[in-house]
Amino acid sequence: MQATKQKTRWRPIPGAPTYQASQDGRIRRQARVGKDGKRYKARELKPTKMTSGYLCCRIQRRGVWKTEYCHRLVYLAWSGPIRKGNDISHLNSVKHDNRRFNLRAMSRREHSAQAGILGERCRGTRHPNAILNAGKVRSIFRRRAKGERQIDIAARYGVSKYVVRDVLRRKSWKHVDVGRHVIDVAGR
Repeated sequence: MQATKQKTRWRPIPGAPTYQASQDGRIRRQARVGKDGKRYKARELKPTKMTSGYLCCRIQRRGVWKTEYCHRLVYLAWSGPIRKGNDISHLNSVKHDNRRFNLRAMSRREHSAQAGILGERCRGTRHPNAILNAGKVRSIFRRRAKGERQIDIAARYGVSKYVVRDVLRRKSWKHVDVGRHVIDVAGR
């Protein structure tokens, strides 16, 4: 028994009439006739993987080239407009899996909560721009408890005094356990 190959279905992307999204998450530019009269074949766009893990591609909207997330384009084509304040979530948490059945619109609060539950939140050393680590954060608290100035601590670790301030106020790196007695002394 031979498996029948299902034909890929494409739908136009609202706001980008010369582009289409497939139900399996691909984006293509439709066949068209250029301003010079030359005929162009339909071609699938090659997505770029961002540092965040999401796929994006460059499309032209009203004569302006824009970089757009592929999952948003697929959702627009297959599910309709995205309400203001909503994000598109990947149900299986695989950021490059842009199949239409894997995408769902949800509020930013829901999306953030889901990311926290699934362990996707990019905090601490998992953040691509992190300079500090848990050991350095504990050391910042110890140094401040001994009376060292925030600006001197910042210079030692190659960060701004505002980063040190936010660490000491527990606005950042609050997931690191530094001990209650150190927080009380360092918070001065």
